[in-house]
Amino acid sequence: MRRAILLLLPLLLALAAAPRSGASAPVALRIPAHPAARDAGGPGELDALLRLPGGPGPHRAVVLLHGCAGMRASSGAMMARDDDWGARLAALGYAVLHLDSLSPRGERSLCGQGEDRRVRMGVERARDAYAALAFLQARVDIRAD
Repeated sequence: MRRAILLLLPLLLALAAAPRSGASAPVALRIPAHPAARDAGGPGELDALLRLPGGPGPHRAVVLLHGCAGMRASSGAMMARDDDWGARLAALGYAVLHLDSLSPRGERSLCGQGEDRRVRMGVERARDAYAALAFLQARVDIRAD
C-alpha cells in the first residue's frame, strides 16, 4: 500500500500543479454504445465530451467516468470536479473523453439507489468504458495503445 501511494504521489502532484490552459474546450459528441449494451435493449449511442490537448497528435487518452450524480449539474453544465480533472489532464497532454452513462438511459443520478438500479457499475458502466476505449482507439489523433 505504501509503495502504491509513493508511485501515485508524483502524478497527483503534477495534476495539482497542472495549469488549466493550452487545451481545447470540450466538444459534445455521441459515440456508439457497446454492442452488448445495444443487444440488451440499451441505448445505441452514448453522450460524451471530448477535450483535446494543445499540439499535434496522436495523443495519449483518458476515459473519465462521472460519479453517481452524473456528468452534468442541474444547470446542465459539466460537474465542476469533472471539468477540472479534464482540464488538468489535457494540460498534461492527454485527450480526455468525459462519458455520460446516465442521460442516454433516462437517468439523472444513481446516488442512493439500491441494488435494483438500471445502470449497474459492473455491467452497463463497464460496457460504456469499453465503448469509449474502442471509440478512442479508432481515432487517428489518439494513440491506440
